[in-house]
Amino acid sequence: MPDILVGYCSENTQTYKTKEMIFGSLSTANLPLLSISAGSVERVSSFKLLGLNFDASLSWSVHITIIATKASKRLYFLKQLKRAGVPAQQLLHFYATEIRPFLEYCAPVWHYAITRSQAEQLGVDTKACYSHYLSFHSRHVIY
Repeated sequence: MPDILVGYCSENTQTYKTKEMIFGSLSTANLPLLSISAGSVERVSSFKLLGLNFDASLSWSVHITIIATKASKRLYFLKQLKRAGVPAQQLLHFYATEIRPFLEYCAPVWHYAITRSQAEQLGVDTKACYSHYLSFHSRHVIY
């Protein structure tokens, strides 16, 4: 079996696309780099996989920071739409299609493990959106 795996890796692995990440307490250990016949595999402390940002400690801090930053930019766009006089129903539609799904993407995977401050970091954006931009229709938003 190992010979089959080595053969597959030598034929199909592109080292510039392949990353290695060590989770937990071993991430601070000075372990040798993983190498295959095509070369060494880069070791990273965080990476993005299917829209989730993982870090070696599995703290989700990188993921929360990134989605909070992106959500804040989208909330600014919502604010600009409101200033431009876009009807309330369209503002609600923008929130429901562009902001909320982004904040909730894969939440069952990461939400149980975030800290209170990380939850507040995400909640501030949501509360700001409701109070400033969608307060007139917030009863129609499904929670």
